[in-house]
Amino acid sequence: MKKLRKYGRKIKEILHDDHTTAYYYSDEKIERPKPEPQQSWDELLESDEYKNASWYEKLVLKIKHILRDNHGEFNVPEHVIREIAQSLIPDLIEFYQSEKGQEEFKKYLEEKNKKSD
Repeated sequence: MKKLRKYGRKIKEILHDDHTTAYYYSDEKIERPKPEPQQSWDELLESDEYKNASWYEKLVLKIKHILRDNHGEFNVPEHVIREIAQSLIPDLIEFYQSEKGQEEFKKYLEEKNKKSD
């Protein structure tokens, strides 16, 4: 899981932008719509879209969630997200084939089973 978090931070560093709009000097007051509340990580994992998605689509949804800006908007092209997901697949496979990855996955399954009980 630490490796996944490291990739998440790396992706954020590369693509994340804290600004959603460019402001230019003007005498007029700029009205900015109030952002809707952002979906939390837990809400994403509980959503029907996530639950019904394939493992690859789940990865894409997680990347999109990580790369949202401060207002919950997402401005990265879909093909860039899919390229990021595809670049992560070899490392994910390597991690989950390792002994540490197997232990992490076993812990994940145990926690998942406890929640569903």
